[in-house]
Amino acid sequence: MNYWQVIKDKEKQIVYGIHKRKILGNMPFNKIAINNVDGFCSKLRARIGCFVRKTRNFAKKRKQIANLLHITQTNHNFIEVKSGETPAMKEGLTDKAWSWNEIFNVKLSVKI
Repeated sequence: MNYWQVIKDKEKQIVYGIHKRKILGNMPFNKIAINNVDGFCSKLRARIGCFVRKTRNFAKKRKQIANLLHITQTNHNFIEVKSGETPAMKEGLTDKAWSWNEIFNVKLSVKI
């Protein structure tokens, strides 16, 4: 597992630099980036109104926000294909892109 931190240096909402810091793992510094995280946050703001600002779309309950986030994460990780793969395929969690029908009707087996 690789875990790293990218800290943006800001002054009055203007980013003028970044710092990279390894927390866990052996990932080279040139591979550390936040493009995917920024892209996912941008996708959340574009698709789910409660992540933008307080309006009538404002989610009043944490459970509702969690449910919206789970749906969006599932769609992003297992359904949306970019460059021929989903993020779950890149991580080796699955070998195909899923559909909502497959997700809702899959039979799970749990090893105890």
